[in-house]
Amino acid sequence: MLDDPVSWHGGLYKTPRHDPTLVLAVEHLGSQVSSGSCAKLALHVLQGDRYYIEEYDGNEGVIEPKAIEWIVV
Repeated sequence: MLDDPVSWHGGLYKTPRHDPTLVLAVEHLGSQVSSGSCAKLALHVLQGDRYYIEEYDGNEGVIEPKAIEWIVV
């Protein structure tokens, strides 16, 4: 018998970070339970309707338009 009888092992590679089911899981389970051994999920409330994920060496961060220093010509 498993120590954690309620678990799911699957791939979410192509799942958008704003997927309602993923957001719901993290909201209800919390970061520690919804994360895996190689992941730490957290919610970020967007200020608008646009974002992109900046990734380096497996670490991800949310970048919103307000965080970008635009060059105006």
